[in-house]
Amino acid sequence: SAAFGLGTRNNEETIEHALEQSLKPYRILNAGVVGFLSGQELTYLVTELIDYGPSTVVSYSGWNDLFDSTYVERNDDELGFNNNFFSIEERLLLDHQTRVSPFRSFGRTAEATLNKSLLFRRISQRLSARVPTKGMNKNRLDASVLTYARNLRKMALFSRACGARFIVIFQPDLGHKQHLTSAEQKMMDNGLPGITRYREEFPEAYGEFLAKTKQLLTRDGIQWLDVNESTKFRESTEE
Repeated sequence: SAAFGLGTRNNEETIEHALEQSLKPYRILNAGVVGFLSGQELTYLVTELIDYGPSTVVSYSGWNDLFDSTYVERNDDELGFNNNFFSIEERLLLDHQTRVSPFRSFGRTAEATLNKSLLFRRISQRLSARVPTKGMNKNRLDASVLTYARNLRKMALFSRACGARFIVIFQPDLGHKQHLTSAEQKMMDNGLPGITRYREEFPEAYGEFLAKTKQLLTRDGIQWLDVNESTKFRESTEE
């Protein structure tokens, strides 16, 4: 979403536009997709993006791979793909079961009817408010590193085989900034929905995640750049 430009008012505010202005006469293609993880990047590159014949492929990533893997319940063999991918898969399966099973069909009709009830919604909201917030599953960190690095390695090998350079840009995290805007400060203080300890958990874990990933990429000769290490990013509220 950061590469895509989520939250920007127009194309002129995106990273790609800034790059294109500073790297003329090169053309920059914005291939960012909201919510994508490295496994989806790899698939997108192989099936479609390489057809544009890029001279350089840039993976602007990292944050999603750690966040989605440690805050969402899933199996280790599902890492590298956004949780929404599996939610859609489950919905498609349920739709099929509804068509072939009268019992399933009745159950979904009852659920849809209840969801339209104002009383039911209020009860559900009160119950969900009492559910404890999610904590980070740090046991997934190493598995996330290996999955992420493996997908980047495949992207690098494929890009080179097609005559393109490959570089990884690690997405920055607000938790690594020293001076936040008022809006950024509010986001960090309030946390994300259902995740109130983000500020205490994620920045440190993300630093560890990136450090381990860098070792693997350096070993494999893959170029990387970490925006979190930039003094300009860390010390300026304008960046």
